[in-house]
Amino acid sequence: MKNLSRETEEKLVCSLSWETTELLPFLPYLLQDFWELGSDPNVMVDLLKKHVNISSKTRILDLACGKGAVAVKVAQKLRVKVKGIESLAI
Repeated sequence: MKNLSRETEEKLVCSLSWETTELLPFLPYLLQDFWELGSDPNVMVDLLKKHVNISSKTRILDLACGKGAVAVKVAQKLRVKVKGIESLAI
């Protein structure tokens, strides 16, 4: 976990509606979209607002969407339909 104290990690896990902290070791994986390479959801919303004429008919495709953080934020903020596709290499 990047720069978080054990107490902060435990509070974060509990705030995610988990009753125990046994998932704590997996938290970096669960939240990797926020820390790894990828797009900041707010930056993507701003870019879309700036460069796309958004209407009620707008549809957005999010390729390599990971856990969908960007897709969810875009759909919420812009009130459009977003389809996320993630392909795992095997």
